[in-house]
Amino acid sequence: MEGSFVSNMEWFHMILGITSLIGFVVERVSASELLVGAATVEITPQRPVALVGQLHTRISRGIETPLRAAAIALQSGVDVKGERHQAVLVSCDLTTIPASILERFRARLSSLHPDVDANRVVISATHTHTAPVTSENFLETFISYPIPADGSVMQPSEYVDFLIEKLCQVVGEAWGCRALGGVSWTLGFAATGENRRACYAGGEARMYGNTREDDFRRMEAGCDPGIESLFFWDRQKRLIAVGVNVACPSQEVEEQNCIHADFWHEAREYMRHGTGNPTLTVVGWCGAAGDQSPHSMFRKAAEARMARMRGISREQEIGRRIGRAVMETLDVARADIRKDLVFAHRLEQLPLPRRAITLAEYREAKMSLEKYRDSKRLDATQVALRALEETIVSRFEGGPLGDPFQQPYLAEVHILRLGDVAIATNPFELFCDYGIQLKARSPALQTLVVQLANGYGMYLPTDTAVRGGSYSGKPHVSLVGPEGGQLLVEASVRWLEKMFR
Repeated sequence: MEGSFVSNMEWFHMILGITSLIGFVVERVSASELLVGAATVEITPQRPVALVGQLHTRISRGIETPLRAAAIALQSGVDVKGERHQAVLVSCDLTTIPASILERFRARLSSLHPDVDANRVVISATHTHTAPVTSENFLETFISYPIPADGSVMQPSEYVDFLIEKLCQVVGEAWGCRALGGVSWTLGFAATGENRRACYAGGEARMYGNTREDDFRRMEAGCDPGIESLFFWDRQKRLIAVGVNVACPSQEVEEQNCIHADFWHEAREYMRHGTGNPTLTVVGWCGAAGDQSPHSMFRKAAEARMARMRGISREQEIGRRIGRAVMETLDVARADIRKDLVFAHRLEQLPLPRRAITLAEYREAKMSLEKYRDSKRLDATQVALRALEETIVSRFEGGPLGDPFQQPYLAEVHILRLGDVAIATNPFELFCDYGIQLKARSPALQTLVVQLANGYGMYLPTDTAVRGGSYSGKPHVSLVGPEGGQLLVEASVRWLEKMFR
């Protein structure tokens, strides 16, 4: 393993050297005026849909809250090279942004709005588990959802057609209304996500493991309570948009059979009410949170009691915490609006080594398949688990399902600089420790880490999680392993250093 890691590190530095030559790098950019635009659209399906996020099919029985896509368009003034730089930052109340959606969106946007560089649009998901299934490709979802085809349920392809038009609409509206403006940044704190992997005396970990058991010892890792916000203002210093980075997936109501934006709906409403702007654009960014959850892992009864006494639900409580953390910094933000600042945007396709399947993992998968074959009746969850085990066998043996895993995984990474602040994106469910590493080592005053952006690379666990096992640490739901996670951090930090040099 050690020799393999050294080889990957050498390969990584070679790749990094090449991309430094061909990548879009702004090494020196003078401060310039910033053009800002913002827009919000609903992406709520008006017919029943299959909901993504569990190991079985759920058909929506209603709309609890609307789903939204929110966009912030940015364009610099002319820099010393006579160039303008741009980005459009979009967040969606979805589970993931599969590559198939991204490809179709870019083609459609280019035809509708040729002045917008479709490659400079960053689309991320809040990771709600009460949003529509958006892909029928097993290699994009790793879970097949049997969906009724009798016309009673909107098919994924139908919803994606609708979604792409809405995404093009929100980007076009944000880009079309851009005007001279400013930006400010603040830092607040709120308890949102908790590590969801419980560790026991025997050394194993369990996702959502029972912490009341006698052999429970600790949570596998920590969490990140920071609420990092970017405020965007027009020329009259009126607030038009807020981007908020929270290291927690929006999954408090994840098992419900309804369409729901989860706690981001509550957070948006709190901020809109607090600012007196009912149309305020709120872009919700999910930080590095592959091992995080809004569910209480301990103090469950006490948390439930407080929610009952306040007369609110758990997702309302978390949304209130986020909204309050942002609003408490509003006056600070208003007092420090930057209109002339450095704006830079770098895009890279970073090749990362695929996670290798060990002999022990292969043998375990073969044993599981034998168990499933012996079962005369399999429920929907067992069918999904059997399919996951089949991918492990195929990846190890080099079968058809394993062929796509033979090439490096190309992770689309965006690095942005806005004055003293940076944004670093990735397409994974990135474990929190990687995000903390990146933030700690970044040269920026604040660094917002945005996961599940422009693609879906599944879980990217730490070496601790791989040793602990359990769901999210196993290769069934992981395309890239800990070596790739470290390479992602190293590359992102190096690009940030170049940008802030």
